[in-house]
Amino acid sequence: KMALPTAEPLGSDVGRSLIDRSDADLLTDYFFHMMQQLVVCRFSEKDRKTRGGKRENINLGYGGLQCIHCIDAPSARKFFWSTVDRLANSFAEIPCHILNCTHCPIDAKEA
Repeated sequence: KMALPTAEPLGSDVGRSLIDRSDADLLTDYFFHMMQQLVVCRFSEKDRKTRGGKRENINLGYGGLQCIHCIDAPSARKFFWSTVDRLANSFAEIPCHILNCTHCPIDAKEA
């Protein structure tokens, strides 16, 4: 029998947490909590058709971050930045999304 293709190649970082417990000593409680709400994702053709057409220049497979709470929703929130400066200037989008995500539990919003 032939193996069915998988959604992600073996060894993929998709779905991997950004931080581990030892990072808590290096980050503020707030930043650590925000990072716990995200996992690694990779840009796909499906992502190109979202967010008002702003993603036409992103290469397939480009790394980004994804909300763990709406990950299975049709409109799952993913974040892709082209430079460190853009990440730094728009990081506030992450807590804004977490507070407004209908899939995020109240205890995560209030933490």
